Amino acid sequence: MKLTLIVSGILLLLSGLEFLNLGYWLSAPANEPAKADLIVTLGGGIGERDQMAVDLYKAG
Repeated sequence: MKLTLIVSGILLLLSGLEFLNLGYWLSAPANEPAKADLIVTLGGGIGERDQMAVDLYKAG
């Protein structure tokens, strides 16, 4: 019982530390757009994504 509580506490502590560092993993620098054979636009927003897809298509 005591060992289970200790192990659970350690796992909870490690999970909390990983949660605090989550922003570092999610803020990876974006790469410059590369040439592709296909452009996919996901829904959402008020047309900014569609306009960006058109701009990328026209840029080649």
